[in-house]
Amino acid sequence: ANAAIRAAIGIRDQLLKAAWEMLGYHPNVLVLNDRRIYYKHDPAVGVSYLQALHKAQADTGALIARGAYRSPPMGGVH
Repeated sequence: ANAAIRAAIGIRDQLLKAAWEMLGYHPNVLVLNDRRIYYKHDPAVGVSYLQALHKAQADTGALIARGAYRSPPMGGVH
């Protein structure tokens, strides 16, 4: 699960970067909620998730992220 979470965080960061460029607010003050990304002090200032996705794809192409998982060593006492 950790690998999937890391990959999802990577995609989230790419969407936040696109929203930052669109809205002019740093990702630290942006909120992802209800299919929108908006400024936390004024929820009326925001973009849809889809708008941010289109912006990110226009800038870099397909959004790609990855995560890794290291399995525990085999053997040992169980």
